[in-house]
Amino acid sequence: MLRRRLFLVCGLCGLCLSGCGGSAEQRLSLRGSITIDGAKLEKGAISLKPVEGHSGPAAVTTVEDGWYRFTTSNGPMPGPYAVKINVDPESGQGKSIIQGPSGSVVAAPSGPKGGSLPPLPKTQRNVAQPKLYWELQYTIPKDGSNKRDFELKS
Repeated sequence: MLRRRLFLVCGLCGLCLSGCGGSAEQRLSLRGSITIDGAKLEKGAISLKPVEGHSGPAAVTTVEDGWYRFTTSNGPMPGPYAVKINVDPESGQGKSIIQGPSGSVVAAPSGPKGGSLPPLPKTQRNVAQPKLYWELQYTIPKDGSNKRDFELKS
């Protein structure tokens, strides 16, 4: 009787553990390019967060020289996601966005590395914040299409 219970408990534990690992195998690779006003995103990050009602995992990877790549180990599962693309404010492109076309600082940066900054002088408070991130929606298709380019506008 004890042997039978032990066998049953071990069998149930095995089923539970095999069920937990199954979802990692369903992740998909995804790759593509990211441009801002036609220029490659030099350095940044792309994150995919499942929208409410979708139980897939979140996925994050870096963007280098205009390209990003998720693998089957860190990629998303099929379904709808909120996508956030960030420019690294410390990159040349990020600094250029912050400084604006005239070379003077447009406004305090906002983005992935932003922290608490001192208040801006009154003359700069109504100036538009430089755009260092974009948020959009994308649905990862079930058919296994693994390429998606993002063309962003500032």
